[in-house]
Amino acid sequence: MIKMLSKLTGDLATKADLDNAMRDFLREMKLWIGGALIVTVAAVGAIVALVVNVSTLTGSP
Repeated sequence: MIKMLSKLTGDLATKADLDNAMRDFLREMKLWIGGALIVTVAAVGAIVALVVNVSTLTGSP
């Protein structure tokens, strides 16, 4: 696996280099996923607030 990744990257990547790269990648993915969840929750909250607001304005239950 390490040899295959070394061939793909074009240099002799050590196991420590690959571990650091994977750790950085996972940290970045956690940030992206966390940000996406925050945006999703905010969007759902805005939609629910809009629906509640419209239903109270029209008087429908």
